[in-house]
Order: sequence, then structure tokens, then C-alpha cells
Amino acid sequence: MFKILSYNEANLVDIFVNPTTSKNSINGKTHFGFFKEYFGSSGLNAKSIIVEEQYISKDFFSDFSSYYSLCFKDYPKYCKRLHFFKEVYDKATFQSIIFNKNNNKDFENSYIGFIVVKPIPFTIIGFTLLKNYPFSSKNSSREYFGTREYIIHLFGYKLKIRSLAFQEQDSVLSACATTAIWSTIQKAADLDYQITIKSPYEITKDAGLMSSDGSRLFPNKNGLSILQMCQALTSSGLVVEVRHFRNSLGIYIQGSNSYLKKLVYAYSPIGIPIIIIVNVPNGNSYDLHALAANGYKYSKSKIVPPRSEISWKSDDIEKIYVHDDQVGPFARVEFKSNDTLITNWTINNGDKPTFTSSVLIPVFPKIRLSYDSIEAITIVIDEILSTAFNQIITFDFYWDIRVQFSEDYKNEIRLSTDDNSIKSKIQLKSLPKYIWISSCYVGETIVFDFIFDATEVANSMFLLEIVSYNTSLSSDFKKVLTANIGYVNMFKHANRDLFFDCLINKL
Repeated sequence: MFKILSYNEANLVDIFVNPTTSKNSINGKTHFGFFKEYFGSSGLNAKSIIVEEQYISKDFFSDFSSYYSLCFKDYPKYCKRLHFFKEVYDKATFQSIIFNKNNNKDFENSYIGFIVVKPIPFTIIGFTLLKNYPFSSKNSSREYFGTREYIIHLFGYKLKIRSLAFQEQDSVLSACATTAIWSTIQKAADLDYQITIKSPYEITKDAGLMSSDGSRLFPNKNGLSILQMCQALTSSGLVVEVRHFRNSLGIYIQGSNSYLKKLVYAYSPIGIPIIIIVNVPNGNSYDLHALAANGYKYSKSKIVPPRSEISWKSDDIEKIYVHDDQVGPFARVEFKSNDTLITNWTINNGDKPTFTSSVLIPVFPKIRLSYDSIEAITIVIDEILSTAFNQIITFDFYWDIRVQFSEDYKNEIRLSTDDNSIKSKIQLKSLPKYIWISSCYVGETIVFDFIFDATEVANSMFLLEIVSYNTSLSSDFKKVLTANIGYVNMFKHANRDLFFDCLINKL
């Protein structure tokens, strides 16, 4: 059955409590502070909670069968599922809506999402789906690339929500790395049927037989190493690109925030959340912690005059949104000018900074070229363009690098231009499933798209096509290249001659 409660902090605490978790424990959880803000009047403004009793959660049931059912203590197999709404409902109104044959749009628009409460000690927050904050504001926009559509069955009534599954780390069966992987696979499986969704127990099991220090994985106290995380992701059907943000001496690399923004932005069009390993303050020490990045907030492009350094679209990112299993879904991570981050861990530990340690980028196996290969070519093209045209352009060349499904790019071309010659060139062209696009702007005006084959190997000539939106600039660029053959030596690539010839031929 069910019960309906008005949303307030006291009721929220009470429905989280179970026989093994006290009210004081709930009030002390970081998640509770996060949810108070998230559901509050300055957030999603919840008004009602519908409590679904005796709910069987597939993910918890897997963990229950593998571990909790074998404990001496008689843990229940049933959970509670808490549904949140923006409107006030009483029992009669709610039943009239879900019993009615016709859908109720106001009811559906009022739905915020749900939290599963597990009947175990302290780590009670199970499978959770909540709407994210609105997409845009006056001066900036939010992009949630890691979300997908879920269908929720509430007593026979179908509700749809776009979100990304979240749950709290179960310190017995998993660690923060496991739950970050779990959230990541939730989206990847929606994009490719060959990706397998697994429970936290199964993910931890896939990681290996023992922890990095040789101790057993169950109960899991030490978390997973990067190697074990990659093993678990690979077992689900993905491959992983790893970037380390510390050198061999353990010193954090300069420009780490800018590089992190580039990676999040460049890989976001594929839609798979990116796992960021951060070094967070925890009392008097620092600990490694895994976050699943699934969105970002960016400001309007800052138009700058021509300058010596290259300008990147990714630098417009103000903050990223992550599933932090120790905080909540869509938690904010902000950037500081000294290459550190502001996380909830920073705020709760006397403003001690958070550092990026490593980034794990799960991709589909056929994506073989990395961002770094495309950036290297882009930097050379920018240098040539800047040398030739910086004296005659008003604004700096401005670059936007991203990996995409080629069909998505063709649809962008279809919708963004009235030039049928460009549409014919791209929409009718046979392209690999995955492509890299390096778009060049002058101010806010796009002038070139350089299209690369993302399925190629790094030593090949992987430039496929060039889309020129400014025929005059394209013609002048071709003349510059033809008259300055020595520019070929600027490309630090095994096939630089082929790249240079391709640039000339495609312009």
C-alpha cells in the first residue's frame, strides 16, 4: 500500500529511518543536507511525498541475495520507494488520477522523481531517479549529457523522467568507484544494447578477486584501483581511456582544470558519463574519491580579440555536475583559478581544495582516436590561420572539439544551414559511425568544420572532410597553404605530408 505526506524536513527524516538507522544518523548524513536543498523552495520545490511500501528493488534484491540474506541478522528484502511531487495531493485525489483511464499531464509535470530507501544500516539510499535543475538561465546554460529517459510504474500509472540513476555507496558490497561505474553503465546501456547493466555487487565482482592491497573485496573497505575500475567497465562492454593529472613525482600538472574541461566537453556528445577521480579533503587527511560527471554549466562565449594563445569553447564551462555517492545526484563541482576544485568535500572541510587526480573516459570500442590526437592537429591549423589572418580579423579564432555520432552531425547540418552544397557534401557522404569535429569560429561566426575519422588509428591520416562556411576565407586559406609548403613541418605527425595535402585539396 502507500501513504501520502506533506513535504517537509521532519517528514523527510522520518521516512528515511529504519530499525537499524536512527534519526540522528539520518540528520548527520551529507545526503540529507543535499536533499533538503534539492527539494527546497530554491530547488525543485517539492510539496508531496508518496511512500510506496514493500517495494522490491531489483538492484537491492541482487545485493540482498548475494550478501544480506546470508547474514545471521534477518534483514528484510523489501524497500520503501519515496515519490516526490511539486503539487499537494490527498489520498482521494491521488487515487482518482491513477485510477482514471486518461493521462493527467499536470500530474506528470508535477513529478520530480523517486528515492528507494534500503532496509540496511546507514547506507540506506538505493536506486534514485530525480529530475535535474532547469536547463538554462539568463546568462548561461546547463547541458546534461549523461541522462536518459526512464519509465516509472507507479501503481500501474506510467511516468517518464529524464535523469541518471544514482545510489549511495554500500560500504559492504561496493565503494564509490563501483557506484560511479554503475551510474555510467546505466547511460551506456541505453545507447548500445551490447552494454550490460549490472548491480553494484556484480560490478565489484568483475573488478577482481581481491583489493589492491591483497585483501578480499567482500566486504569492500578499500575501494577499487584504477586498473580494477577499468576491468569492471571493460567487462560491461566498454573500453577506457585514462588520463593522469599527476606526474611521476606526484605533482599535479599545470593547467589541469582547463584540460579537465576539454575532456568533459569533447566526449560529452557521445553521452557516456565520465569518471573523475578526485583527491578530496577528509578531516586532517586527503582521500581518493570517484565521481560520475554527467553535465556542465557554461557561460556565453567570451569574444576576444586576436591573441597568441589558442581559444577553446571548453573554457566557457563554469562548473560540472556529478553523481557523488556520498553527497547526491547532480552535485556541483566548481573550478578555481589555481587548478583546484570546489566540491561539497571542500565546503565541509574548512575550504580545503579538491584536486583532480585521474580521469577515466569510457567509450565504445570503435572509438579509437583520442581527443589529444585531434587537439594536436587543431593547434597546428590554428597557428597557421593566426599567422596568416590575425592582422585582418576582428576576433580571435575560437575552437570547439567534440566526438559525435556521424548521424547526429548530419542532422545538425540539416538543421543549421540553408546551403544545399554543404548539405549534399555531408548528408550524402558515407561517414564512419563515430567522427571527431573540430569547429573553428571567428567570434560567434562559424567558418570551418574539420571532420576526422574517430575509428582510425593515430598514425594514419584521419582527416576526412572540411566544411567551409566562408568561401572567401576558405579560398584565402588555401592560397596561404599552397604558397607556404614549409608549413607542413609544423605537423608533428607520421603522415604530415598527407595531412597537408588533404587540407589543400579539401578547402
